[in-house]
Order: sequence, then structure tokens, then C-alpha cells
Amino acid sequence: MPKNKDAAPSAVAVRVLVDCAIGRVNDVAEISPDLLASYSASSMVDADPEAVAYAMTLPQNTQEH
Repeated sequence: MPKNKDAAPSAVAVRVLVDCAIGRVNDVAEISPDLLASYSASSMVDADPEAVAYAMTLPQNTQEH
């Protein structure tokens, strides 16, 4: 069955701005949309697509596992 494209995402990709429980500075992490507002307001993460795209070019996010 196809997913409803109007449904809210289950996770949002973010660039981590400070070392914390979800990652280290410049890591790309996925967080719940419910947490996005509070993490963003606390300047812990940046969900701007350009910020995430930049972080994806950094060595810690480009290594294959």
C-alpha cells in the first residue's frame, strides 16, 4: 500500500550544532518531529535543508559503514 504523501514524517534530518545526546557537532541525525521545535529553539540542531546538505559533505557523515 502506498504511503500517504500528506502524512507527517516519522523523522526529520538535522545538523547537530552542539555535542549532546543525539550526536556531536556537525553530525547529521534524525529526530522526531515532536522534538524539532524545542531542539531548534535551544540552538541544538538546524533542520534547514542547506545546513543538513552541508553537514552531509563533512567527513564524519560521508564515511561508509
